[in-house]
Amino acid sequence: MEVAPSPTVQECCEWVSDNVLALETDDDVAIELDSLSILVNALDAPMEIIQQLQQQIHDLKKIQKTTLLDDVIKSAQEICNECRKCITAAPSFIHSCFIDFNLELPRILPVTHPTNYSSMWPDQMDPRAYWFRQYFVGKPYITLIERDDTLGYHPIIISVVKERIDSKFRYRIISRGKQIHSQRYVVQETIAKETESNLELLGQGYFLDNNFSLLNQHDYSKSKGGVGGEGGKKTGNTTTTTTTITTTTTTSQPRRRPLRSISSAIINKNNGTATITTTTTNSSNQNLETRLLRAAIRSICSDIDLRLFRELSAEATILSGLEKGILRYDEMEIPKFYKFGVLSVKNGQTTEEAWFANSNVSESLERFLNIIGRPIELEGYKGYTAGLDTKSGESGKFSYATSWRDYEIMFHVAPLMPCRKNDKQQVHRKRYIGNDIVCIVFVEGNECNFDPDRIRSQFLHVYIVIHPEIINGKEAWRIQVINKKNVPECSPLLPSPSIIFDENELRGFLMLKMINAENAALKCDSFAIPNNKGRIGVLKALSETGLRFNYTTDLSLRQQQQYNYYDGNNDRMIIMGGERPKSAGAQRISRGSMRSLRAALTDTNNSRAMTPDAPPIPTTSRSSMLRDWKNITRRKSSGGHSPIDSNSISGGSSRGPSPLLTNRPILLDDTEVYIKN
Repeated sequence: MEVAPSPTVQECCEWVSDNVLALETDDDVAIELDSLSILVNALDAPMEIIQQLQQQIHDLKKIQKTTLLDDVIKSAQEICNECRKCITAAPSFIHSCFIDFNLELPRILPVTHPTNYSSMWPDQMDPRAYWFRQYFVGKPYITLIERDDTLGYHPIIISVVKERIDSKFRYRIISRGKQIHSQRYVVQETIAKETESNLELLGQGYFLDNNFSLLNQHDYSKSKGGVGGEGGKKTGNTTTTTTTITTTTTTSQPRRRPLRSISSAIINKNNGTATITTTTTNSSNQNLETRLLRAAIRSICSDIDLRLFRELSAEATILSGLEKGILRYDEMEIPKFYKFGVLSVKNGQTTEEAWFANSNVSESLERFLNIIGRPIELEGYKGYTAGLDTKSGESGKFSYATSWRDYEIMFHVAPLMPCRKNDKQQVHRKRYIGNDIVCIVFVEGNECNFDPDRIRSQFLHVYIVIHPEIINGKEAWRIQVINKKNVPECSPLLPSPSIIFDENELRGFLMLKMINAENAALKCDSFAIPNNKGRIGVLKALSETGLRFNYTTDLSLRQQQQYNYYDGNNDRMIIMGGERPKSAGAQRISRGSMRSLRAALTDTNNSRAMTPDAPPIPTTSRSSMLRDWKNITRRKSSGGHSPIDSNSISGGSSRGPSPLLTNRPILLDDTEVYIKN
């Protein structure tokens, strides 16, 4: 059940004012006075006025049982009227009328509302984007890829893995298609079995068959320019494709490798010639292995025809390079780099030209910048630069950067950039800040009215206005937020009054607010539509990678020298070497781990794969997401079959490891969508 959002100060005032006329009992009066007290505490007004109103409420509570109800109602109405005046007169440094923007209103938050913002997950990002890394990589999952030659079709790639929780089994599913976000489900095994039984009863069990034959795959490879097998023969229900490769026999002792080979490859050695035979069996034994995994998919998508999908094992997904591509694709939804603009506004300034021309960094602005970041010298800087020049000094000598949780942030501070007197519009500065999505507006003075409509930019969607103040001898910062009308409000919500006294709380609030605001803005049509086109292009490239992959030929290209010997007399495989394909980022397994590998091979109940830990989470800039999608689709392999160069990360040298980034990636607890009885 959804929790009702916290009310704004205006909403609370109207509610209290409407209910004061309906008071009948002492309990009603007590509730009304308590609500009035909460409202008064939330007012953005001088402390003297708040104390005066609270004293009036306190006096009413004392005499409510000895005073006529009409007198209590009259006094409560007077307090409500005073509250309205305070709301109207609340300080503001933003222009009162907007055309394309909305002002985010402060809300009356509960006392238990968390203020440790660094522990809060950004609500505009889906933590389930890490599912493939957390629950699939290193496990015996399968990948299903739809083949459809229809012009303009949307590719579909589905990943399924079986899990054991206590004594029960379940299936975790990720479906990637035309939707902007991937669909993720957890299906209990009982549901999958029920779906399979229902299909069998209806005589439709064939919908769960794996009918994408190796021959079809060869046809696809040839049509796409891929490498096909040489020759083929069919016997009974088995289609066999054989590729003969001549190798040079060496007398050197082979290195010891993990004793796990690709199960579908049978290697014969005879007179210096290695023959790799890959067998694709259309019998029920092959279907039974993954039939329940397919049934789990049918339980959540009843109209899907899985016979049109090609199935790849985890090993084949790794060998084809598809696993790395899927990792990058899924985790593109969770960016690690952000860039935010910083403008200063002074008394009497009302135009865009005046705001971008400010060059002096005042003491209060410098103090604020040191709270949200730290100064860095741009020349030779190796961290995330957000496009700032680090060689010639074109962007200035210094800027401010920071890392928060696992996110690396660079600020485009307008007053720190070179000011060109002959350029009235300061195009050089606006080239950076005008291409940001979120901008901090630091107001220096008490007679400023910032108008976001004055800034001409297609990218700037959110402005966070900061005004430093001294309240009762304490340093404080007033916060106001302006969003474009198509950008929804996001957490953390503005408290009422929207004033923060603590530096750490201010920094945490702004970091979380800016990250959430940028991700919320990226869901608008102006960003989502072009980004989605780029995403579809990446998905098509990944789909072609999996459909083009030829297990026999591609395996031979990777393993020119085989160490497996097939003993035909005893009908057994003698494993002298051979290497199981590694998951993305896997390291070589040491010789000391061979004992545990052998134990794992003999333990049929151990479903844990022998794949080393997954690599660190890849990073990308959400602000330049469309560019990143395009970069991925352009990465065509020059000599292989994979259209994606998974070893490179978009963004160039500015995306190198940063000395600021000290936190490790945070993997959250499981967040799931269950399909149950």
